[in-house]
Amino acid sequence: MPHIGDRLGSTYVNIGDSLGAAYVNKGDRLGTAYVNIGDGLGTPYAISYAHRLTYAIGDRIGADYVNIGDRLGAAYVNLGDRLGAAYAIAYAHCLT
Repeated sequence: MPHIGDRLGSTYVNIGDSLGAAYVNKGDRLGTAYVNIGDGLGTPYAISYAHRLTYAIGDRIGADYVNIGDRLGAAYVNLGDRLGAAYAIAYAHCLT
């Protein structure tokens, strides 16, 4: 069966890309949610210090979650690429 390794490789790359995109999206959504929480907490406080403090906390937590999503996304894309390459190489080796 020709190109099994290539097809498996493509599949694993696609799986890695899909998982990567999912984790980036999850990180972005969590980041947005936490920024919104920080903004919402800041609004009820009339004292300017508390207002600024809650904005900053929400923004920092939001950024952390976006970064986590980006790192997990990159890891899964890399995993998919490595698995894809491994299957393509294994198939080529069997042909020789």
